[in-house]
Amino acid sequence: MGFDRSELIQTFMRHVSHWSWVHILYTYDDSHLLIADDWFISELRTARPDTLSLRTAKPHNYQDAITDKIKEVLVFCEEGELALVKKIQAEHPELHVTSGTYGFACVGVDRYARLKAFAPQTRGRKIVPTLILSTPYADAEFVTNVMTKAGMPETCEYMGRPFESWLKLHKNFQVTRYYATTKDFYVKKKQLSWLMQTDVLQAVFDNTSYSLKRFIADLNRLGAKVVLVSRKRTSVQAVTAQVFARTAERSVWTKSPTKKIISNYEDGDFTGCIKWEQDIQSGQAILDAVAARVSGTMPIVLEDFIMDQGKYITKIAQYLGYELSGEPEPEDYIAGYETTPHTHTISMRFQRELIDRLGLHVEAKVWTQR
Repeated sequence: MGFDRSELIQTFMRHVSHWSWVHILYTYDDSHLLIADDWFISELRTARPDTLSLRTAKPHNYQDAITDKIKEVLVFCEEGELALVKKIQAEHPELHVTSGTYGFACVGVDRYARLKAFAPQTRGRKIVPTLILSTPYADAEFVTNVMTKAGMPETCEYMGRPFESWLKLHKNFQVTRYYATTKDFYVKKKQLSWLMQTDVLQAVFDNTSYSLKRFIADLNRLGAKVVLVSRKRTSVQAVTAQVFARTAERSVWTKSPTKKIISNYEDGDFTGCIKWEQDIQSGQAILDAVAARVSGTMPIVLEDFIMDQGKYITKIAQYLGYELSGEPEPEDYIAGYETTPHTHTISMRFQRELIDRLGLHVEAKVWTQR
């Protein structure tokens, strides 16, 4: 596919900071070895002015870097990552070896990557997973936050946004292995509540042998409880996507409450918003296919959820089989955007430019009054 490699790398590095990768890797000392492609090592070394203490090596000549001082190894490569992990484990059984893709990138609710030792794939515990499937940047995180505060299990985007760019670089990603790894790391009391957004899911379909047909078959086989989240106002959603795609944050609902996102209307934002509108429609097609072919899914429209949170949280709890301890307290959706003051301005600019380009000046007054 015609991907701009340098742009993909920059997007990945920007988005992976959501997991604190650079900060964490700079805390490691020279008993740690990172085996990675040249571009990742270069990006890491130039990310901060201080000195990187951990040892580094490239996949083709890592042997000399494994000295008696090395205790932990992180392998993160575009190609042959799993084979290299297994080879090092066989050669050096005393070492703690982590796969970047199947371990370090498998991040939980706390957004903190850890050196989880790679282990052979196991059959694992049989569970009925909960999947919150959303079009990108539809603020499904608001729904999951309200669910958690009402007493339901925490939901996490375990296959996070960095995978959208990483899967365009990484070869031979194994979906079932990643799911099994996530279960091993995060299943508690036979519960796994997973948020997945269709931009990442589409990247899986585009860059692996895994397909929508197989995804639907797996959901049915697992008996998954599937909540489908979409928005009515996709133009606002597209603006949110355009703003947050150029930051380290996926959503106002996953960032620190005090962290501000400042983003002005930039050249290319109109084109970017139009593209996001198209991506959202493609994502909606995935939701529609799942709704049609997976037994008993539950649709949620964000705007309806915001207006009657108690009603929808009660419905979700009944669908998932949870008993609420009391009447859910509604959350203030608008307050979440107080730390992103320019999002509304950009939305207005996009709408005005759209109206101007389409020659719909008569509609401008109508839109601004809604």
